Amino acid sequence: MTDSSESTTSIAEVIDKVAVSNLNGGTGPDVWVGEKLTEETVKDLLKLVWGEGGPERENLHRWSQGFAFSPSEQTALVQMFGGPCAVIAPVQAYLLRNSIYGSRALDQNWRAKNGPELLTDALVEMFALLSSPSFVVVLPSDLLRIPSKRDATTMEEGHPEVDAVENDNPNSPTDHGVHSDLKSRRFSTIDELKKFLTDKPSVFTTSFGILRFLYSFILSKTIAKVREDLEDPTEPLIDAAHGHGNQCLTNLLITGQAVCNVWDDVKEFGGLRLQGIPGRPAIGYLSLLESLRYVEVGFYLKCPQYPIWILASETHLSIVFALIRTLVESEAEEAAAIRAFKNYDEHGSGFISADKLKDVLETLNLFREDEYVNSLKDKMDKDKLDIILRSDFLAEFFPHTAKFNHGRPFDVYHYNGLARPDNPVHYHHGMAKIIELDLDVEIIDAGIDANGIDSDSSIVRCLRTKYPRVEIQWDDQKIPSIN
Repeated sequence: MTDSSESTTSIAEVIDKVAVSNLNGGTGPDVWVGEKLTEETVKDLLKLVWGEGGPERENLHRWSQGFAFSPSEQTALVQMFGGPCAVIAPVQAYLLRNSIYGSRALDQNWRAKNGPELLTDALVEMFALLSSPSFVVVLPSDLLRIPSKRDATTMEEGHPEVDAVENDNPNSPTDHGVHSDLKSRRFSTIDELKKFLTDKPSVFTTSFGILRFLYSFILSKTIAKVREDLEDPTEPLIDAAHGHGNQCLTNLLITGQAVCNVWDDVKEFGGLRLQGIPGRPAIGYLSLLESLRYVEVGFYLKCPQYPIWILASETHLSIVFALIRTLVESEAEEAAAIRAFKNYDEHGSGFISADKLKDVLETLNLFREDEYVNSLKDKMDKDKLDIILRSDFLAEFFPHTAKFNHGRPFDVYHYNGLARPDNPVHYHHGMAKIIELDLDVEIIDAGIDANGIDSDSSIVRCLRTKYPRVEIQWDDQKIPSIN
């Protein structure tokens, strides 16, 4: 890290000073006028987000940035430090949805669009998930400390560690003024909210803008309703030790509900009803942990409305997305069929007893006359083992998925927002091919082969929890990182 001279102004300082100037000028200073949050509300908000003791200095500093775009990719958000990917990745995913699929037809110009306008559209779409009677925006504080040159240099270099703030005891918490005088404005309609964010986009792009967006999102839903979603209301949304957002926070921003599980609907365990994802969201979610059999992501998150998935490694969130809507268009009925089949697949072994076939058909409202059911059994149980394989069942009712896109390659992109000195944030392009959709076959290959085909990277292992026979050829044969 190089020291800046006294006459040098850092990029972060310039951005913040211009943003603050725009907030206080432009259409007038009334942007700062808002209702001060009560001490009780602030206390409850901090407890929900950070836990009983509030945020540690270092963790809060990791969350000190606003939304900012990469100089190498005008629609790609940049993450300065480890931690806020739990907010940045969902926002980026909705930003891509608006950029690529904002109209009915795919927009081939998606990379050249106006980033700040897309950001506003994405944030408004996410607020709309809440179905709230009104919406709250937490405003920048007059007491907010502009980051020092030392802080800003660290941010510009994308350094993974955070230097101590000058004159701060490294063991003492500090909120840089961000919580000292919190004010908010309330909007009674989503259109009013959109107009405000369009007129004042820097509300969430100055220092601590990401945190203000999170607070605004929670207050719009209400603290009480977020707590109702949580299985354990005492567990904070951001991990106190490392500053990472938990699964409840990710689900909140993807679906509008802070449920802690990634399966579909409700599951019962020993009399406990545990809530999962309630329906197909616009954005999907895949986990590397599922490839290790530590978790099972449900079909709602695997089969979103748009081919955009957040990828979860053990410590970070990135995104993979495709430019072919048909990848997910027909999956609603198929996902329902798979869920119905799994209800009778007691051990998750990929097959059911043949005498349960009629029950599955009844669940799906399919033709189920005895003669027809018996003919299906004969067709799908040729070896007379008295079992029906899930793959045979799906091939019978969804034959179009047997070979997606006729085996032809299609464009995919990977996004990782974490800033690195040697690798500016950009979309990494590749060509993917789904050889065969067989949900009961698992294939394990090794790395990139002689033809540059990626068949065992972390990205591919995430994707294979949904498409077991997918392979990708990345540009320059360089596999992007999900960490």
